[in-house]
Amino acid sequence: MGTIMELVNGVIPINDSLHPLLDAARELGSKHVALLGSALEKPLDEVGDLDVHVVLPRMHREAFLALSAAAETTIAQLAASAGRAPSVELRHGPFKPGHGELQLHLLIDDEASLERLPCALLVQRQATGKVLAGAPLPPRTACESPHTWIAEARTELSRWRDALIAREIPYRHWIFEPEARLIEARAAVTDLQMLLRGAAKSCDAFYRPAVWMTTGKVADPFSAGLQGQSIAAVLEVIDRRLAKLGER
Repeated sequence: MGTIMELVNGVIPINDSLHPLLDAARELGSKHVALLGSALEKPLDEVGDLDVHVVLPRMHREAFLALSAAAETTIAQLAASAGRAPSVELRHGPFKPGHGELQLHLLIDDEASLERLPCALLVQRQATGKVLAGAPLPPRTACESPHTWIAEARTELSRWRDALIAREIPYRHWIFEPEARLIEARAAVTDLQMLLRGAAKSCDAFYRPAVWMTTGKVADPFSAGLQGQSIAAVLEVIDRRLAKLGER
């Protein structure tokens, strides 16, 4: 079975499996749809989840429902070709599929929420995204400032510190009353390794660029080697990093 990149580029016929989501995004006026992350170069039978980022001009309930329905159709077709069960994740957070599932993780922004997207996530999506429709994400002047990266790293590390203490995963999701907006929330979790991996990966994504921009040095990651680690051990690393950020 071919790789996701070959699938996206049309080298492998996939019975138009991606078209339902792309067509729905275009109909809603989206100027950016991208497939994100490391799944791009993997064979489909080795992929657990597909992260797709869609940016709309303006979010509203009907648009959210239309994209959600298109995502369900898209992943159902892809999962069937891979002999897997389909699932869709609509929360902005490190939620992984269950055993035997192929998940489409749909990350929806509108132009207003995109402006509030932290620089670490914006740059990560610019660097790893394969644009499927529309234009690449535009640069942001504020992301040229080390002060922005330091402030956002402090916020993200504190966000995960509080969530780890509560044994919860922080995430963002859309609500529509009294108006459409992306808000913070948390979910209880029983999979400790998923919680620790999410914390380590997110904290690395924010902390390491902030250190590099202020010192020119490459900070050691702690995304790897988490097997057997405890919440207390990860909290200790986060506290050390917060202290170092406070010195900058």
